[in-house]
Amino acid sequence: VEKLMEFITLPNASTFTPAYFQNGKRLNENWVGQQLFALDIDDGLRIEEAIKLSEEMKVSPTFIYSSFSHTEDQHKFRMVFLKKFKIAE
Repeated sequence: VEKLMEFITLPNASTFTPAYFQNGKRLNENWVGQQLFALDIDDGLRIEEAIKLSEEMKVSPTFIYSSFSHTEDQHKFRMVFLKKFKIAE
């Protein structure tokens, strides 16, 4: 998770797809699965409000980061959630 955070947040700020695709092509029909989920928030919600809503829903983001066009007047950010799977013994 720390390496991913370094890769996708400023100053590196690379784009990413949080899913596994077969045939090396990012198409809906090639989707295999994913453990990481990212929500883009571009309008109508401030970071503090999103955190509060997450707490109320008992779903905590693994990390949150602002996007390129984020301003103090208009928050634009991503909330990243990591689904931890428990392997059956």
